[in-house]
Amino acid sequence: MNEEIAYLKKIYDYYLKYTRENTNYCLLEYDEFIKKIIKGRQYLVSTINDDINGFLSSVIENEKAYITLVYGSDQIKEKLLTLFEDKAKLSSVKELWFHFFNPVQLEFNPLPLIRHPNAQGVNLNSSLHQVLLKLDYQENSIQDTYYRNLVNKLNFNEKIIYDKDYNVCFYDDLKHHKFSDFIESLNHKYWSKTLTENQLSDKPLPLLIATYKNDVVGFAGPLKVESDGRGYFSGIMVQEKHRKHHLGSYLFQNLVVELKKIGSTYMTLFTGRNNPAKYIYQKYGFQVVSSFVTMKKTLKEENNL
Repeated sequence: MNEEIAYLKKIYDYYLKYTRENTNYCLLEYDEFIKKIIKGRQYLVSTINDDINGFLSSVIENEKAYITLVYGSDQIKEKLLTLFEDKAKLSSVKELWFHFFNPVQLEFNPLPLIRHPNAQGVNLNSSLHQVLLKLDYQENSIQDTYYRNLVNKLNFNEKIIYDKDYNVCFYDDLKHHKFSDFIESLNHKYWSKTLTENQLSDKPLPLLIATYKNDVVGFAGPLKVESDGRGYFSGIMVQEKHRKHHLGSYLFQNLVVELKKIGSTYMTLFTGRNNPAKYIYQKYGFQVVSSFVTMKKTLKEENNL
């Protein structure tokens, strides 16, 4: 047992050194590293003369292998990825992914002292990006991380006019209707889970909604300020048939204003480069500070027989 602990600490020491010198990931404490990266995960270690010179960790879910970390020189990364793919072909895994839907989310610093809770894939145009292209991974999407400082005056003076049957306000379960139907319509596992858990909690966080005749048709939130001052952002959405009434803009404007009121000093969020929602974020002063590419490789069907 002592040998196993010593080996894990050796891996952790390598992780610390590589992370500090080569990435903008926030460092994990040892216990968190074991829980997120080692325990119950598929991982590979590369060594030379008994010294670690590379490391890969992944998590498998629903026949997909989400690769969380690949550390080492480009040559070592290629070696580890190839070995991992060979092992995956002998299992039920059908796809290899670098993606923000990875169950293991890694915090990173898009700017000094600014934190975002989930790296969205592979840094765009990084050496790892090039290695993956060489290994026939396909680019799935480009994701941009946005940032805005909330310390200074916001100067949001826009008056948004919409139909009298619509409203943007905080959710009130005594006044508003069809919230469960709205959650079901989202067809988005993360948003549905976030909103459901919030409403079932003993003290639900404030939630901004868009309504049509008091039926819930959109949301932004829930609202909370994280320990470092970051304004939490789970997402924003308006049902398709209720769009083109400026509800998305008004929801987001209110979200930023209300987060500042309760003490938020900054916000970060991410969205796909082709997502029209980016124009709302840009409209309110959010700027791109980092970019990622999600990568996918489909294993040939005959390899999974």
